[in-house]
Amino acid sequence: MRAAPLLLLVLCLGCYDFDALERCSDGTFLICEGFESSEIVPPVWDVTQNYATVRVVSDMHHRGERALHVSTLSTDQRIQGQIQRREDLTIGPEYYARAWVYVGAPVPTESVRMLSFNSMSTSEPIAAGANEGFLWIYNDAGGMNHPTADGLPVDRWFCLELHIREAVSGAIDLSLDGQPPKHVDDDTMPAGDVPFNRVTVGLSLLALTASIPSIDAWFDEIVIDDAPIGCD
Repeated sequence: MRAAPLLLLVLCLGCYDFDALERCSDGTFLICEGFESSEIVPPVWDVTQNYATVRVVSDMHHRGERALHVSTLSTDQRIQGQIQRREDLTIGPEYYARAWVYVGAPVPTESVRMLSFNSMSTSEPIAAGANEGFLWIYNDAGGMNHPTADGLPVDRWFCLELHIREAVSGAIDLSLDGQPPKHVDDDTMPAGDVPFNRVTVGLSLLALTASIPSIDAWFDEIVIDDAPIGCD
């Protein structure tokens, strides 16, 4: 359901460059985060830094003056550099997320999750990510992962859109730069049938078998809604 204008304004603390503020304050989106504050605003976001650092920076951004920078270490350990929205999402069964992402070269070849919906009752998200240099759909909740034909862009900003229709006979769509999405029909019910109530942004590499090079990625204009968002 759509949020009232006052709630939208509260949720948009940190989205106050002209373009982003207009998107967040005019009733268009339920949640928008442009990272225009000089810090990750607590208690809105929880931060996880395992072999990674997560911070707001001003030297790289898609729009406005700041973005979220995630930098991982070279290691063979479980890596998590992420932020997670703390308050419960009050949407569903249709979930939409959009993020502008910049991944520095070289292309990560390991399995990495970047944008996900998950439930506080389970660690099994549905996520947009990459593996072997291509974008992937990760349905950890339903136990199925799906490669796409889209290569993971590096050294440029790209628009990543994730859509979930939550149901036993559900669906997942993943779109790059506004192109027709990769569509899969899947069981998208979380474990315990608890609705997805959290969104997580960043880098998560959980199944490393050898040491990997460090990764740098930036995230900007994170939008969550119950309707299609687009890349404008």
